[in-house]
Amino acid sequence: MDDGARIFAYTTWTLMASLAVIVFSNPLMTFLYTPGWIAGIILLLLAVVYGNLSRTVGKRYIRKRPPASNDPWWLATLVWAPPVGWVSLTESSGTLALSVALITGVAIYIGFTNGLRSGRRQRDEWIASSNQPLDSQ
Repeated sequence: MDDGARIFAYTTWTLMASLAVIVFSNPLMTFLYTPGWIAGIILLLLAVVYGNLSRTVGKRYIRKRPPASNDPWWLATLVWAPPVGWVSLTESSGTLALSVALITGVAIYIGFTNGLRSGRRQRDEWIASSNQPLDSQ
Protein backbone atom coordinates (compact mmCIF):
# COMPACT_ATOMS: atom_id res chain seq x y z
CA MET A 1 0.00 0.00 0.00
CA ASP A 2 1.31 3.43 -0.85
CA ASP A 3 2.42 5.48 2.15
CA GLY A 4 0.10 8.38 1.29
CA ALA A 5 -2.86 6.01 1.08
CA ARG A 6 -1.92 4.42 4.42
CA ILE A 7 -1.66 7.82 6.06
CA PHE A 8 -5.07 8.81 4.71
CA ALA A 9 -6.65 5.51 5.79
CA TYR A 10 -5.21 5.64 9.31
CA THR A 11 -6.06 9.32 9.69
CA THR A 12 -9.71 8.80 8.78
CA TRP A 13 -10.36 5.71 10.86
CA THR A 14 -8.50 7.13 13.84
CA LEU A 15 -10.58 10.31 13.78
CA MET A 16 -13.83 8.40 13.25
CA ALA A 17 -13.14 5.98 16.10
CA SER A 18 -12.14 8.75 18.48
CA LEU A 19 -15.19 10.81 17.56
CA ALA A 20 -17.46 7.80 17.98
CA VAL A 21 -16.14 7.18 21.49
CA ILE A 22 -16.71 10.76 22.60
CA VAL A 23 -20.17 10.99 20.99
CA PHE A 24 -21.36 7.77 22.62
CA SER A 25 -19.83 8.69 25.98
CA ASN A 26 -21.27 12.21 25.95
CA PRO A 27 -24.30 11.27 28.13
CA LEU A 28 -21.84 10.22 30.83
CA MET A 29 -20.31 13.71 30.94
CA THR A 30 -23.14 14.94 33.16
CA PHE A 31 -21.89 12.58 35.88
CA LEU A 32 -18.56 14.39 35.93
CA TYR A 33 -20.24 17.26 37.78
CA THR A 34 -21.33 15.05 40.69
CA PRO A 35 -19.02 15.11 43.67
CA GLY A 36 -17.57 11.87 44.88
CA TRP A 37 -16.26 8.73 43.30
CA ILE A 38 -18.67 8.59 40.34
CA ALA A 39 -16.78 11.32 38.47
CA GLY A 40 -13.53 9.47 39.08
CA ILE A 41 -14.98 6.24 37.71
CA ILE A 42 -16.20 8.03 34.56
CA LEU A 43 -12.78 9.64 34.02
CA LEU A 44 -11.11 6.28 34.59
CA LEU A 45 -13.40 4.65 32.00
CA LEU A 46 -12.60 7.38 29.48
CA ALA A 47 -8.89 6.90 30.15
CA VAL A 48 -9.11 3.13 29.67
CA VAL A 49 -11.09 3.43 26.43
CA TYR A 50 -8.83 6.09 24.92
CA GLY A 51 -5.69 4.31 26.10
CA ASN A 52 -6.85 1.09 24.45
CA LEU A 53 -7.80 2.93 21.26
CA SER A 54 -4.42 4.63 21.03
CA ARG A 55 -2.63 1.33 21.72
CA THR A 56 -4.53 -0.30 18.87
CA VAL A 57 -3.79 2.58 16.50
CA GLY A 58 -0.08 2.61 17.26
CA LYS A 59 0.26 -1.16 17.10
CA ARG A 60 -1.56 -1.54 13.79
CA TYR A 61 0.27 1.35 12.13
CA ILE A 62 3.83 0.52 13.17
CA ARG A 63 3.52 -3.19 12.33
CA LYS A 64 3.67 -2.52 8.59
CA ARG A 65 6.22 0.31 8.62
CA PRO A 66 9.88 -0.19 7.72
CA PRO A 67 12.09 -0.41 10.82
CA ALA A 68 13.88 2.88 10.11
CA SER A 69 10.70 4.97 10.00
CA ASN A 70 9.79 7.70 12.45
CA ASP A 71 7.24 7.18 15.15
CA PRO A 72 3.74 8.23 14.05
CA TRP A 73 2.96 10.53 16.99
CA TRP A 74 0.57 12.49 14.78
CA LEU A 75 -1.83 9.54 15.16
CA ALA A 76 -1.81 9.95 18.94
CA THR A 77 -2.65 13.62 18.44
CA LEU A 78 -5.59 12.62 16.24
CA VAL A 79 -6.87 10.32 18.97
CA TRP A 80 -6.53 13.11 21.54
CA ALA A 81 -8.02 16.01 19.55
CA PRO A 82 -11.72 14.94 19.40
CA PRO A 83 -12.30 14.48 23.15
CA VAL A 84 -10.45 17.68 24.00
CA GLY A 85 -12.30 19.64 21.32
CA TRP A 86 -15.67 18.15 22.24
CA VAL A 87 -15.33 18.80 25.95
CA SER A 88 -13.98 22.31 25.49
CA LEU A 89 -16.88 23.20 23.20
CA THR A 90 -19.72 21.56 25.14
CA GLU A 91 -18.74 21.96 28.79
CA SER A 92 -18.81 25.30 30.55
CA SER A 93 -16.40 24.30 33.33
CA GLY A 94 -12.77 24.99 32.50
CA THR A 95 -11.51 22.65 35.19
CA LEU A 96 -13.59 19.79 33.78
CA ALA A 97 -12.20 20.37 30.28
CA LEU A 98 -8.68 20.55 31.67
CA SER A 99 -9.05 17.37 33.72
CA VAL A 100 -10.49 15.43 30.75
CA ALA A 101 -7.69 16.75 28.52
CA LEU A 102 -4.96 15.80 30.99
CA ILE A 103 -6.33 12.38 31.90
CA THR A 104 -7.05 11.35 28.32
CA GLY A 105 -3.68 12.75 27.24
CA VAL A 106 -1.79 10.65 29.78
CA ALA A 107 -3.82 7.54 28.90
CA ILE A 108 -3.27 8.08 25.17
CA TYR A 109 0.47 8.58 25.69
CA ILE A 110 0.78 5.38 27.74
CA GLY A 111 -1.40 3.38 25.36
CA PHE A 112 0.35 4.65 22.24
CA THR A 113 3.81 3.99 23.68
CA ASN A 114 2.81 0.43 24.57
CA GLY A 115 1.23 -0.04 21.14
CA LEU A 116 4.39 1.09 19.36
CA ARG A 117 6.49 -1.27 21.44
CA SER A 118 4.15 -4.20 20.79
CA GLY A 119 3.88 -3.42 17.08
CA ARG A 120 7.65 -3.20 16.68
CA ARG A 121 8.06 -6.55 18.40
CA GLN A 122 5.48 -8.16 16.09
CA ARG A 123 7.10 -6.56 13.04
CA ASP A 124 10.55 -7.80 14.03
CA GLU A 125 9.23 -11.31 14.66
CA TRP A 126 7.51 -11.33 11.28
CA ILE A 127 10.64 -10.11 9.48
CA ALA A 128 12.77 -12.70 11.25
CA SER A 129 10.36 -15.52 10.44
CA SER A 130 9.85 -14.60 6.79
CA ASN A 131 13.50 -13.77 6.00
CA GLN A 132 12.45 -11.18 3.46
CA PRO A 133 12.52 -7.38 3.55
CA LEU A 134 9.36 -5.56 4.55
CA ASP A 135 9.18 -3.53 1.33
CA SER A 136 8.87 -6.61 -0.94
CA GLN A 137 5.27 -7.39 -0.03
